[in-house]
Amino acid sequence: MAVIPSSSFTVLLGLGHPDNRNELYEMFGEKEFNILTARSSEEILDKFREHPEIALVILATELAGSNGFEVLKKVKSLKDNIPVFLLSAYISFESLKLASISGCDEFLQAPVREKELLSLINKHLLKQLKQSI
Repeated sequence: MAVIPSSSFTVLLGLGHPDNRNELYEMFGEKEFNILTARSSEEILDKFREHPEIALVILATELAGSNGFEVLKKVKSLKDNIPVFLLSAYISFESLKLASISGCDEFLQAPVREKELLSLINKHLLKQLKQSI
């Protein structure tokens, strides 16, 4: 599988907890992705609307002002083909079902393993790139 040049993609990290945000920001920063961060559901949606270049969204299931499932639905209603990953420390059958119904592309358990995350990102961004050609 070809590796996508990361500097050409913008990722929105919608993570309320500072430790998760910092950990993922560092992972992406090392790969030179363009990174935007947001802490609340309102801030996530504002940044998503302001930055049409966003190619991928990673959301926590628990956010200030809402939850990741609701934000996921709103993001998909604005741009249905964008890959959206959910991140949670606890994954249950109910949360997997809700993620699927909401349009989640990948559901990851925290802490995230860098290799797994980058592989999934590569898969979805390649798919997105092929669709745009």
